[in-house]
Amino acid sequence: TISVIDTATRTVIDTIEVGGNPTAIAITDDGDKTDDDERVFVTEFFAELIPGGPGEGFDEGKQGIVSTFEVDNPGVVTRMTLSPLADSGFTADRTNFCPQSASTPPHSDIFCPDLNAAPGSDTIIKDPQGAFPNQLHAALIRGNRLYIPNIGAAPEPPVKFDVNVQALVHVVDADALSELTNLHVNLNAQIKNEPVPSDPTSLDKLFGNDIVAIDANRDGTDFLIVSRGGNYVIRAGLDANGKLDIGAPDNVVRFQVGNIPTGLVMSKDGRRAYVNNEVNASVSILNLANNTVITHDVSSAAVPDPRSFAHGVLVGKLAFFTALGVPDNGLSALPIRNIVPLQFRGKQSNNAWSTCASCHPSGL
Repeated sequence: TISVIDTATRTVIDTIEVGGNPTAIAITDDGDKTDDDERVFVTEFFAELIPGGPGEGFDEGKQGIVSTFEVDNPGVVTRMTLSPLADSGFTADRTNFCPQSASTPPHSDIFCPDLNAAPGSDTIIKDPQGAFPNQLHAALIRGNRLYIPNIGAAPEPPVKFDVNVQALVHVVDADALSELTNLHVNLNAQIKNEPVPSDPTSLDKLFGNDIVAIDANRDGTDFLIVSRGGNYVIRAGLDANGKLDIGAPDNVVRFQVGNIPTGLVMSKDGRRAYVNNEVNASVSILNLANNTVITHDVSSAAVPDPRSFAHGVLVGKLAFFTALGVPDNGLSALPIRNIVPLQFRGKQSNNAWSTCASCHPSGL
């Protein structure tokens, strides 16, 4: 449900049924002083099965759901669907799932791309992988566009970290109440074009792990997207077709922030951004005028003392949510803000692709 709150009296004045696991809210603003003519959009956190689709366990088996209603008519809720990407920009080797090429007969041939394809052919070893929008943490409206970053799921085999999880952003026409499939992107498909950095602790070519927050300037031309497990914020613009573009391979901008960032806001003038670091209990301040980090950790709450139980909980949370890595030893004695996962890049996943949380949100 969505609760409607009168902010003058601080009371709940209405409750609206929208469906399972509502998570993020975005509200239009046409610039006048009346809110009754605005529209509310609410993401459903988990994807749901596509009626008549291929079913559970398929890359194109589920779809994202966004509910919407008018402020002055909350009793009428419209559900919009977000389609899976048929081609996420990556391929996988299905050799072991095709009877004509597997060394051991597979239990089922359901995931073989073509039972008549020759063993070793590109049809089998370079099968295009799809992904459906899942874990819809955030929503942002700019103009008549609704942007929805999400942790795309691709459950088809092979079970491999760089096949099964993607960094998707879906786009909806907020006026027509329909998705714009030509504007959906997989940020990982752009990041893969970056060169491999010579410095292993560089921010370069870190994949878009668990993108959970987004903001933009007022014109909707300059975007910031949070990579929760990568401990960074990536900057994006729009290409000639109006599609999100990070400037790969040579002009990608990332900001290193504190441990496990979960939210951000851009200032009205577009010159600063503020990032909430959940595990560090801190805020990072970004200078968007020159692409630098002004302050890495402004304390927003006291952190527990090392060796305390509460500290151990935070360390466990960091290890679970990071896509980079943590030290092998001595974690209980290290202040939480002194642990820098980028120094251990490659331990949790290759180039910060995946975390435990990518498949198990909040440890579920």
